[in-house]
Amino acid sequence: MKATINIRRIGEDYCLVVPKEAMELLGWVADQSLELRADKTGIEVFEVKTTPDGEMEEQLAAARIFMRKYHGVSAKLADS
Repeated sequence: MKATINIRRIGEDYCLVVPKEAMELLGWVADQSLELRADKTGIEVFEVKTTPDGEMEEQLAAARIFMRKYHGVSAKLADS
């Protein structure tokens, strides 16, 4: 699914308005807590999950950022 989302200001904070279709597809509900990871290349939003191995989650996040930043390199490595 691809959709355009809007950013709204609420007091001193901002919110991303997520389309109903995306909420249903992801199984998200209003007032649900989500985890946001951001860097200069973009953002990722995940359901909050508690895992016993926080280091593994950090490594996976770093790998996602690397793959997004160096997509061309990652694609060539996958082809070889």
